[in-house]
This record gives sequence, structure tokens and C-alpha cells, in this order.
Amino acid sequence: MKKVILHTFKSHPKRNYHVIFMIVACLLYNTGITADNKKMTFTTLDGANVQKISANVMRDAYRRLDISVEIKELPARRSIAMANTGAVDGELSRVSGLEKNFTSLIPVKVPVNFIEGMVLSKDKPIKVNGWDSIKGLKIAIRRGVVFSERGTKGMDVQVLNSWNSIISALQTGRADVVVVPRTIATQILKKYQSLNIITNEPPIISLPLFHYLHKKHSSMVPRLEKVLKKMQAEGAIMNIIEKSRKELASATSK
Repeated sequence: MKKVILHTFKSHPKRNYHVIFMIVACLLYNTGITADNKKMTFTTLDGANVQKISANVMRDAYRRLDISVEIKELPARRSIAMANTGAVDGELSRVSGLEKNFTSLIPVKVPVNFIEGMVLSKDKPIKVNGWDSIKGLKIAIRRGVVFSERGTKGMDVQVLNSWNSIISALQTGRADVVVVPRTIATQILKKYQSLNIITNEPPIISLPLFHYLHKKHSSMVPRLEKVLKKMQAEGAIMNIIEKSRKELASATSK
């Protein structure tokens, strides 16, 4: 191989720069390092405060790699589909196991956030103790929110396209309960104070969230895991989560 390259340089000096460019381009492709890596774009579920918190964590992680981050908020299924096809660089944060159905996505196996699923009811509280405690009730969830789709599988469940549709189902009696992330529950209680909506404690489920990269960036996974492990050890991830939650709560109360 060396002889071929040297022969090419000697025989075709004008082509030397082209050969060098091709070799470097191949090396960069194989290591997953491209000019585009200086800015990476991730999709995420629109209107979810938990994802705004994940965004703050991941911006800090990528900043440590000298990479800027752009976030595109989309409906849940479209968000995953775009990440899976490689139209963007990955999915901001999701529960584990996403890669089983979306095989072009690779999880970065250090939790970047966590999500608590809350059961909301209207007028009267209910006792929550795991998914079995809401069996037999009419349930509404948002399409593409994986933890609630998994947890309510086989139940009497309506899968709707927006948080407003979910609350409408609860208000009109089409649903007895709705299952939403805690951060969304906080927003709902503020927005719909007159509806006597109740957040039932404890959470029906609590799950870690993981960052996902498209397979074209597979070589970046170990680097990112190293950064996130360091942030975890420093307490930086929890500090960002707690600070972000306070800021979001303050914004909601205004």
C-alpha cells in the first residue's frame, strides 16, 4: 500500500493534494470526526421541561468536547424518526431500550437525567402504587412518550397528540386519569388551576434518561461516556438538574 501511494506521488505530483485530501477524508470518516462535529443537532419531544433539563446537561457535556449543540423540538414520533434516519445527529434523551426498535440509535450509557411519571386525576385523589393501580380506569397519555406507552400497554388507554388534548380528555370525563412527566404536571397545575386537577403521589414510575447518538457517530460514544462519567463524579449532572428545575419552577410560577 505504501509503494502504491509513493508511486502515485512520484508519477503524478499534481495529484498529490487530491490523494492527501482523500486519505484524510477517509480517516476522518472512519473516526467519526468531521467538520460538522463542531456543531451537532439533536431532536427531542416538544414542550417537555424534562428535556429542557437534559438539554442543559448535554450542552455542558458537549462544551467540554468543544462542540456546540442545537436542539430541535418536535412531536415525539417524528423526533425519534429523524434521529433514527440520521437527518440529525441523535436524540437528546430518552428512556433505555430505544435502540431495540430504532436500530440506528446508540445509547450513551451514563444517565443524563431522570423522569418521574405522575398520575393526574380530577376532583378526587386516587391511590397510586405502580401500573396495576390504574388498571380498570380510562387513561390518556401522549403519543410517543415511551414510558407511558410501555406502562399502560393492554389497558384502556387513549393515545393523544398533545398535552392539551390529554387535559381535555380528563376535563370532559373521557379519561379518569392521565399519565405525564412530573415537569409537565407542574405546568398543567399552573395553567389549569380552575379544573381542580390533582397530582397523585408517589410517582407511578421513575426512570433514568439516556442520550442517543446516530450510528454515524459511533466512535464518539466512548468519548462522551468518559465526559459524562467525570461530570457524574463531580456532581455536575445533579447540580445542573437541580438548578434547571428551580429555574423552570420559577418561570412557571410567574
